[in-house]
Amino acid sequence: DVPTKAAKDLPFLNSLGMRFVPVPIPGAPADGKRLLMSVWETRVQDYEVFAKETARDWTKPPFPQTQEHPAVEVSWDDAVAFCEWLTGKERQEGRISVEDVY
Repeated sequence: DVPTKAAKDLPFLNSLGMRFVPVPIPGAPADGKRLLMSVWETRVQDYEVFAKETARDWTKPPFPQTQEHPAVEVSWDDAVAFCEWLTGKERQEGRISVEDVY
């Protein structure tokens, strides 16, 4: 999988199993760049990998969740840190280029 080949019917699959499809940006100055968006919100199973690998404190909600539910109890700073971590991880694994960011 490479992000540049992602299509609606053939999403980019990252190392966490998150699926990304291109989103058109009509009239926006995108400088020729493509925007890929996840087909679902960041799931518990996605965020859990980050929390474990970075020893990040993550409060579980007071209600039951499955691995496929959206991650909750995540602050803006947590979300930014997740994206930075995932960018570094995917670049190191050669899954995305140095120009790509989450």
